[in-house]
Amino acid sequence: MSGTTVCRIHGGKAPQVQQKARERILAAADPVTAELIRLALKGKTEAVRRQAADSVLDRAGLKAPDKQEITGAEGKPLSYRIVLVDPPKRAEDE
Repeated sequence: MSGTTVCRIHGGKAPQVQQKARERILAAADPVTAELIRLALKGKTEAVRRQAADSVLDRAGLKAPDKQEITGAEGKPLSYRIVLVDPPKRAEDE
């Protein structure tokens, strides 16, 4: 079980074991966050810096939106429909 030193069958579901697991995870949060920030600022590659920065921002609640909404002049969402049509036939295809 995450954060514990035993499986659920051998005591991992016990309240005191789960409490200690929470305490260990919380104790690791600050050093792990500090390492993510260090990687975001000084990682060797841009990919490492970008991934670490994304992770830090996600945890800070500054996650990029999952979808974009396009609005018209009145501020109302625009609706649109995509229609797939067959391309016109060429003379050489017949």
